[in-house]
Amino acid sequence: GDVITSAEVGGHVNAFDGATGAEVVSFFAYPGYRGPVDVAAARFGPSADGPVIAAAAQGEVRAFSPRTGAPAAFGPPAGAAALAAYPGYTGPVFVAFGDVNGDGFTDLATGAAENGHLKVFDGATGGQEFASFLGGRGPIADVALADADGTTTRGGPLFELVVGEAASFSVYDPLTGARFDTRWFGRPDDSFVYVG
Repeated sequence: GDVITSAEVGGHVNAFDGATGAEVVSFFAYPGYRGPVDVAAARFGPSADGPVIAAAAQGEVRAFSPRTGAPAAFGPPAGAAALAAYPGYTGPVFVAFGDVNGDGFTDLATGAAENGHLKVFDGATGGQEFASFLGGRGPIADVALADADGTTTRGGPLFELVVGEAASFSVYDPLTGARFDTRWFGRPDDSFVYVG
């Protein structure tokens, strides 16, 4: 697969060909924004022609073409190029892709860094929100969707929401917000744990 990167400051996003290492595209996801931008890439939505790069910051998630860097739609061609995940929130946002309900479509998970607000958006509809809950014990460092318990359906693995926190990570049911597990790596005031 290809490699997607983003600069810690300024939202500069790059995509590199996984086979050759050559740069495929380079663009600024949030022109003029000086904060961090998180990125993930996947096919998203029932009529998606190809994968999209999701770039998140300032309370929203934007979709871009991984070949041109132009704004792209979440889901069907008429879908929105941005999801207002956290209206009024201006801090960092984390993103991850994975199928959380076994319908065969890749869903989108987001996490607001400063307050641990977690949301999941439906890949079958191209972005309808179907879960929203507070996770962690305050600020979070990252989110990932992973098959943490080995559960599968006819559509493949079912993914749980993994959240990096201060000196720990927690695993949540992405549809109900129930916490399955927390693993500690030190004192609660230690550095954040990043997941992926």
